[in-house]
Amino acid sequence: MLMLIMIKLAVLIPGYNEEDSVNFTLNAISKKLNEMIKKKMISRNSFIAFIDDGSSDKTWEVINKFKKNKYNNLKALKLSKNYGHQIALFAGIKEFYSQCDCSISVDADLQHDIGLFDKFIEFFKDDFEMVLAISDQKTESFFKIITANLFYKMLNFISFSKIEPNHADFRLLSKKSMEEISKHESKSIFLRGLISSLNFKKKIIKYSVKERKFGKSKYTIFKMIRLALDGITSQSTYPLRISSITGFIILLFCFISSIAVFYDYFVNQNTVPGWASTIIPIYFLGGVQIFLLGIIGEYIAKIYKEVKKNPTYSITDKIR
Repeated sequence: MLMLIMIKLAVLIPGYNEEDSVNFTLNAISKKLNEMIKKKMISRNSFIAFIDDGSSDKTWEVINKFKKNKYNNLKALKLSKNYGHQIALFAGIKEFYSQCDCSISVDADLQHDIGLFDKFIEFFKDDFEMVLAISDQKTESFFKIITANLFYKMLNFISFSKIEPNHADFRLLSKKSMEEISKHESKSIFLRGLISSLNFKKKIIKYSVKERKFGKSKYTIFKMIRLALDGITSQSTYPLRISSITGFIILLFCFISSIAVFYDYFVNQNTVPGWASTIIPIYFLGGVQIFLLGIIGEYIAKIYKEVKKNPTYSITDKIR
């Protein structure tokens, strides 16, 4: 029983411009942690850690007020700019792994089911280093289901390691796994891929995504595309090989087409000049070249970010 009391849990909450929802979220999670403390599942020193991802609204002020008036066991980081959800969560893992036995990460809009915290801790006590919550997709839109399924199928097809489909960032990580993750410095980190590559004992559980109660999602289509590109390019060099293969196929096609044209001209003497036969191949080859250069450019951009050796994130303020 003593061991149960000694489990120190950190709840990591990355958020950007969440002034409308942060009060509700912090209240709900602090209440849940107090329930778990009464059940002697976790230590009284367990805490919430909010990572403010460079918010431009009053999110930071709301967090400070909550710390002073309601919940003493609240820590927070304010990043210097909006680095993105993955970097913000990585910052939380790196800055707080030494202060806890395990962490549970949830989104600031609280669409994740905090009622599963008890299960997370039970599996942690059973020596699971990672507990991953997978969406059952029952409450998600048709568009989200289709795009998510396509993304994970494509990613697992080209990836070095297999990623659990519909695994977002709702998970428990042990101190050991958090420490290992914190070693992977990158400007375009993709935590789902990184976690799948770690050879730690893991457990999968299902949950249903809840409706957002306050504000609007800050995860725009552009950010989703950016995350998808980071996931694909950080997990595999296969797209570069596709570029080479595609280039070879086009070269072969052009070579065969040239033979056919020469044969028609010299043997059949039946060539008919045409606008379409000239313009369409030019547009086709030009489009393919630009597309392939775009793929190569994604990798070059990543190399550029890494060789600059700028810090992955910068912290301007802390609440301890």
